[in-house]
Amino acid sequence: MTTKLTDVKCRNATCPDGQKILKLSDGDGVYLWVFATGAKYWRFRYYIDGKEKLLGLGAYPATSLAQARKKADGMRETLKAGKDPSLVKQQQVRDDRQAKADTFSAFAKEWYESRAHLWSTKYARNVWSALETHAFPLLGTMPVTAIEAPDIITVLKKVQATGATAFAFRLLGSIRAILDFAINNGRLVHNVAVGREGALKIPKTKNRAHVSQKEFPELVKKIATYKFRETRLALQLVILVFTRANELLQAEWSEFDFKNLLWEIPSERMKKDKPLLVPLSPPVVDILHELKAMHPTSKFILPGRGKQKGISSNSLLNALKFLGYGGKQTVHGFRHIASTYLNEAREGDQQMFDADAIEAQLAHIAGGVRGVYNKARYLPERRRLMNHWADYVCGLLVARECHP
Repeated sequence: MTTKLTDVKCRNATCPDGQKILKLSDGDGVYLWVFATGAKYWRFRYYIDGKEKLLGLGAYPATSLAQARKKADGMRETLKAGKDPSLVKQQQVRDDRQAKADTFSAFAKEWYESRAHLWSTKYARNVWSALETHAFPLLGTMPVTAIEAPDIITVLKKVQATGATAFAFRLLGSIRAILDFAINNGRLVHNVAVGREGALKIPKTKNRAHVSQKEFPELVKKIATYKFRETRLALQLVILVFTRANELLQAEWSEFDFKNLLWEIPSERMKKDKPLLVPLSPPVVDILHELKAMHPTSKFILPGRGKQKGISSNSLLNALKFLGYGGKQTVHGFRHIASTYLNEAREGDQQMFDADAIEAQLAHIAGGVRGVYNKARYLPERRRLMNHWADYVCGLLVARECHP
């Protein structure tokens, strides 16, 4: 029967002169190897299919006798489960190495580079600056698999503590998108950023500048007279489809299905990272055909300078300013006008359109089961409301065509 080792025996053990290694047994496959150099290492001996195998348990005294025994116990449990401790350890080393490479900042960089070309220079700079300033100090070096909800909440609450209430929600949107990117790359299973809005203070809503419903008809008529044709068409499209500026201005022809009269905006250009279907009304189709004739070889429906991306929203804002609406009407403000009109539309005493269908067309996603997103949800109703809205807008031009 093997005599168990003691801490004293381990500490005092030396390799005899003329030998390279002294192997001291603790029983049950645990050995302390004492080298002529004075170094001491723990080894665990076991058998797989009748073949002897050795696995390191650590160096002595950094790994104590008790710790070596505990590690050996764990390996015996692995053997009982029918697994080779050596292979399990090798996989763990690979997983640890991969986890260290799969840091939040690494995925943030990949996510950013895959989307920044769709954004304006200013917006892209702001997104990255926010991550560097507020998210990376805590989350940057963490493997995405190690990030927990409290880590994200800590980052966001520090931001809100500075008074930047709304900014914290935008930062959360970026964090959530980055973790989704990690999931889509097979490196993460669950996105712990989802649902973290509940930990934040709700900012006061602030609508983007827009004219009143009473002033809107005159604005539509003035836009129809704007001298620069492409910008005029872009403004009319923004009114008719009422998407966010980036969603329309960076649109590519490949996104349009003229047979089924649908435009699918890809998830990477959407605020919520969810694709959106936009039914195409006849006036929208007419404008698109006109734009195609203007730029038959461009992949963008509204190519900007250099043809590498769509036109800037500043072109539209400058046009509105020229028409006398600077500070009174923003591109985003057309969404509010359309939403108000459609929600107030009535057939007798009945609301003309389903409120959820309107919200779906605006790409607003509610919480809970009601907010489960489906890009085709309410599509027939959304097609009806988009055609109705187009009829209303074109009707404001009276004797004019919907677009000159």
